[in-house]
Amino acid sequence: MSRSRGFPASEASLEMPAPRSGDAERRVRTALAGASPDGTPVALWGSLPGAPPSGEGYVRQTLEFDAACGSCDLLKLANGLPLFAAGAESFGWEAERLRDLVRIGRLVGDGGVPRIETVPGVGETLRRWPQDDPERLAKALAAWAWAAVAEGGCAGVMLVLPEPEWSEADAGILKAARDAGGWCQIVHFHGPEAPPNEVLTQADGVSGPWEALVALPETLCRVGGINERRLARRPVEEVGGEARRAEEWAAQARCGLILAPGCAIPPGVSGDRLRAVRDAAKRVSPQT
Repeated sequence: MSRSRGFPASEASLEMPAPRSGDAERRVRTALAGASPDGTPVALWGSLPGAPPSGEGYVRQTLEFDAACGSCDLLKLANGLPLFAAGAESFGWEAERLRDLVRIGRLVGDGGVPRIETVPGVGETLRRWPQDDPERLAKALAAWAWAAVAEGGCAGVMLVLPEPEWSEADAGILKAARDAGGWCQIVHFHGPEAPPNEVLTQADGVSGPWEALVALPETLCRVGGINERRLARRPVEEVGGEARRAEEWAAQARCGLILAPGCAIPPGVSGDRLRAVRDAAKRVSPQT
């Protein structure tokens, strides 16, 4: 795919990625069950500088980043729209965002690779728009989590808790996604205190990627293992080595693993370093 600045108006102009089989979903589901599939599932995501918050430009850059990573097994969708600000419902963002979710699903092949939508926690949203009503926000966030799964075709949501916080309203967001049929819920948190282990958790900013993995609650599957802050500076062979060490740790801990960064991969990380993570996962033999 070429990185052009002028995006054509028609969805048909988007280049179709290579067809995906159902292996990505199978690998993710196997890891969630606590087993080691034939190739550790990989979920890499990063910032999309300059990307529009929605529409064809957003879809194109999302797919280009995924292609640069070597095609991930779990596609975490960045959410750049100010979805939950007071009065945002008057701008019709739900329909616009749903079109993006459905379009990405169609282009990667529905059923070929699971997608998860990014949903901020209630506390994080209130920090951005403190004038908003907490009860309204809780209902809006839960309703969107349900819609992203039931109508947008997502496998679940990533709930973002940038501070060590957890509330009944946040639990309600995850419940809404599960009620809609979501089977992959990830809580992304910062800090040493993880939320309840009823869902997958991912740590960032604890004291490093290894300590972060170990600090997670006892779950069947952990998410993490890649230090996104060092990706741009490390030789390619060291990037692959970090991925393999995470896999060895998971095998010893007898838990599943989804290789992922601690947080968004910053701009400027080369494609060969991103693909090194994917290639390391492909070389892993099934664990018994």
